[in-house]
Amino acid sequence: MIEIVRITEADWERWAALRLRALRDAPEAFGSRYADWVDAPEARWRDRLRLPGGVNFVAVLPSGATGASLDGPEWVGPEGASLDGPEWVGMASGVPGVRENERDLISMWVAPEVRGAGVADALIEAVREWCGGAELWLSVVRSNARAQSVYARHGFVAVEDCAGGSAGAAGDDCDDELRMRLAR
Repeated sequence: MIEIVRITEADWERWAALRLRALRDAPEAFGSRYADWVDAPEARWRDRLRLPGGVNFVAVLPSGATGASLDGPEWVGPEGASLDGPEWVGMASGVPGVRENERDLISMWVAPEVRGAGVADALIEAVREWCGGAELWLSVVRSNARAQSVYARHGFVAVEDCAGGSAGAAGDDCDDELRMRLAR
């Protein structure tokens, strides 16, 4: 029932609204802050959506979908809640990594009303398919055990030294982040 859609810079207005919602909901999960983006001009939003070599996905909930109709065993929203749609309820991006054969999953977020309903699984799978044979990495806030569990379920393993070598992006201050790599 959840559809994953690859978006482009033409979708910047709708993606901006989703991104701002994510930054308000989970400020600790992102390197960017709501205050840095809330008044951003159109050109900045478009630039973010056209990162060289990158891809952007959103999770779309069809019109009239309800909690009971989602494909997922753990609907956590109010019973019978109706989400007018199609509504964008999640996002994830893929970007080139530090090394040539690496990719990073970034900007992952799922709306609270659909967490546990398979949205994160579908977004992770979309980025995994996009990266092909490249090694897939991500960073997650150390205190976000739920996200770490979702990533581990998909085969990601923690890498303790997040600042060194291929385990960290150049210049990252990752004291509060855990780097994870998709195990092969």
